[in-house]
Amino acid sequence: GRAARSAFFRAYPGLRTWQLLQTARSRTSGTAATVSGLVRDFTKEATGWRATEALNTPIQGSAAEVLLAALGRLPQALAGLDAQLVNAVHDELVLEVAEADAPAATKALTGTMVAGHRDIFPDGPTNGLVEAHAGRTWAEAKR
Repeated sequence: GRAARSAFFRAYPGLRTWQLLQTARSRTSGTAATVSGLVRDFTKEATGWRATEALNTPIQGSAAEVLLAALGRLPQALAGLDAQLVNAVHDELVLEVAEADAPAATKALTGTMVAGHRDIFPDGPTNGLVEAHAGRTWAEAKR
């Protein structure tokens, strides 16, 4: 436990610095915010302020904003293709696509995911950010 945690933060000191600053700001304000500015007010929650939630909210909330931005772009990106969104699970989008349109749909999907990330994190790196796979089933595509 502790040795692994110490080694992790030695390898990623910027993350530890962010965690300490985020925890202090959140404890003082009683809130945590996403990159786009959505605010979670812990003073209005029955369980009150918790350090784990103060750290989780900006990360998970901002990731959700990226996915929502990508979803907003998806219908236009898929226009003209025999493809439709059938499921969204955490950070995955599942499309049902005619086999002939699979390459174009894959390109459209990855493009919308990268664009959604840029909407929220304009200066963030995107190299290797998105993966898309095809298969006859979701399980097969995940292999």
